[in-house]
Amino acid sequence: MTGRFRLCANCYYWQPGAPSDMRLPIPAEQTGDIGACEIAFPTIFKVDGEPVPFQPQTHATRSCAEFRSAFDPGPDEDDDPPDPDVGRVRTLFPIQPAPLAA
Repeated sequence: MTGRFRLCANCYYWQPGAPSDMRLPIPAEQTGDIGACEIAFPTIFKVDGEPVPFQPQTHATRSCAEFRSAFDPGPDEDDDPPDPDVGRVRTLFPIQPAPLAA
């Protein structure tokens, strides 16, 4: 993927036009070059004694190492988790076969 494509404007986590203050709604018409990055949990600051969550605001032409394409957000939530490597699991209580009664 080229560096010119890896911009906030093309990222799955970037919300154009969203304010930094998470108490405010995102405008219905999401346009503009400034938006909020929602890749991580918001940072909480105290404003007038009240905790307020904030997301970082970035310009559409910025980028970061956590970029994920908005056109391919990744694996579906319905995918099954991978099978564990059973050979690497240590048995805490070995199963001993019980003798059969005759």
